Amino acid sequence: MRFYSFPGKLVLVGTTALLLASSPDAFGQKGFFRPGYVVLATAPADTLRGEVDLNRAGHTQAQVQFRSGQQAARTYGLRELLAAGDDSGRRYRRCEVPQGENKVVAMLQVLVAGQASLYQDPTGKLPATFYLDKPAQAPMPLKREQFVQVLQTSFADCPTVNTTVAYMGRYIYEASELRRYVVNYNRCRYPSAPVQSAYIAPTKNQVLTKDFVRWGVQVGVARVSIYYPYSARETSMTASLTPALGLLTTLPLSNHFGFSTGFTYTNFRSDNTFVLPVAGTTYMRTYHYQTKGALVRWPLAMRVTLRRPETVWRPYLQGGVQMSYLLGSQLRMQTSYSDPSTPLPGMNFTESMDGLGRGLLGEAGVLLRYRKALLGAGVRAESTNGFPVRGRSYLNDFNQLTFALTYYR
Repeated sequence: MRFYSFPGKLVLVGTTALLLASSPDAFGQKGFFRPGYVVLATAPADTLRGEVDLNRAGHTQAQVQFRSGQQAARTYGLRELLAAGDDSGRRYRRCEVPQGENKVVAMLQVLVAGQASLYQDPTGKLPATFYLDKPAQAPMPLKREQFVQVLQTSFADCPTVNTTVAYMGRYIYEASELRRYVVNYNRCRYPSAPVQSAYIAPTKNQVLTKDFVRWGVQVGVARVSIYYPYSARETSMTASLTPALGLLTTLPLSNHFGFSTGFTYTNFRSDNTFVLPVAGTTYMRTYHYQTKGALVRWPLAMRVTLRRPETVWRPYLQGGVQMSYLLGSQLRMQTSYSDPSTPLPGMNFTESMDGLGRGLLGEAGVLLRYRKALLGAGVRAESTNGFPVRGRSYLNDFNQLTFALTYYR
C-alpha cells in the first residue's frame, strides 16, 4: 500500500507541531486556573482568594497552584495547606487517614461537607477510594468489600436512615450514591445543620451513557491522488480540489482516548496526461486519462486527545482503518505516439470503476470548546487500494488529503 510522499511529510510536520504546541509552556500557560481559594496550614491559617489550579491535587501530587492579581503562580504542597477549592464546586481538604497500623496525611476531595462528610481519594494510591468522616472521629475507609457494614454501623444512630438512604437496604458503591447516602444521613441526624454536596469528578470505572457520545457534521476541501493502470504506480496524478462532507461521531473511552467513526463523501474529477517509453523501442507513448466519480468512506479510528478536558483548545491525533466505495465512477483512457509512423496501434476505451477499497488513515487537528459544543479543524490523509476497473485486471489506488472543519454536539 502506497501512502503520500509530500503530503505525508506535511502531516508528519503538522503532527510534530501539535505535539510541541500541546506543551503548556508553548503558549506561556502553566495551568488551568479558576477563581478559588486556598486555606493555609501555617499560622495564622489565612484564607487566600484568587485563582487556583487543582489539577495536581486531583492526580498524582498533593499540590495546588495559586495566584492573585498580577503575581506569579505559586505551588503549595500538602504540608502548607488545610483546604483549597474553585468556583466549579471542586474542593479538597487535608485529612489524616489510616494506612495499615499508621496514619498518613492526604489531600482528599470533598464530596459532602457537613456534620458527616464524605471524601474521595483522587490519586488512587490510598487503601480505600472513599472515606466517611463523623464528628469526633477520624475518616473511616469505605472499601468496596466492607463499605455496607461501615455505613450501617455509622448510620445506626438514626433509626430510619437505612431505609431512607438506600433502596430497600441495598447500597451501591459509586460516588453519586454514597454522596446521596451521607446527605440523607445528615438531614436525618442533624436537620438544622448546613450540608454542602460538592462536585464529583468522573471516575475511571464510570459507565458511559449516550450523553458522552458526540455527533458532528463536517465540511472541507479535499484533493484526490490516483495511481492509474499502465503507469506501474510510479507517479500519482492529482484531481482538482473538491468539496468534502461528512457525518461523524466520537465515543470517548477516557479523558484522552476514544473512538471516531462516521461517513464522509467526496467527488472527484481529473484530466491527466503523461508520457512513457515503449520497452524495446525508441517510441514514446502518451497516456491521457479522464476520471470522474465519487467516494464514500467509512473510517474507524482511535483518537488520542492531548491536554486536559476542561481546557479551551485541545490538539488531537488519530489513526485507523477505513473502507471506501466508488459511486458512478468512470475511467477513460487514450494512447497516442509522438511519431505518426509508429506501427503500434493506439487505444481508446472507457471503463467503469466500482467495488470496495480498504486502506489506512491518519489525522491531526485541534478541538475548540465553545459552550456545550466542540469546534474542530484537522488535516486527514487517507490511502486506499485498490478499486477494480470493470472488465480489466487493473486496480486503481486512491489517496486523499482533506482539510475539514467539524462541529460536534
